[in-house]
Amino acid sequence: MSMESAAVAVVLMILALGALYAFKGAQISDQWRTWITKASLAVAVVFGIGMLTLGLPGIFFLELLDLKLPPDTIWPLGVQITLVGALLILPVSLALRFAMPHATGWHHVWPTALLTIIATFLVAILLASQALH
Repeated sequence: MSMESAAVAVVLMILALGALYAFKGAQISDQWRTWITKASLAVAVVFGIGMLTLGLPGIFFLELLDLKLPPDTIWPLGVQITLVGALLILPVSLALRFAMPHATGWHHVWPTALLTIIATFLVAILLASQALH
């Protein structure tokens, strides 16, 4: 999975959420902009921390998989997983806003974090399996 295809997947998820907004727009129209702003801020913070730590969050996911990857692919793969994991926060957060529109604060943060970690782990499996071939 290249970085371009990961970006396309994230954009498609955001567009799908936009379609949901078209159907539920009247109920949430006054909150939509603040939801996107807060989720984008979370993406920027997580991405910044991930890049400052040189992709260690992504390498952590690779270590959980316990695969025998070539040493020269672990670091770039860790950086890719860190990037995709940070980008996944936005669609996961917005999807949870539709599923649980009245959840605020930590009642929204914890489910978002859990689902983002699960989605990032699935992406790590996909990217690592492609790196093995």
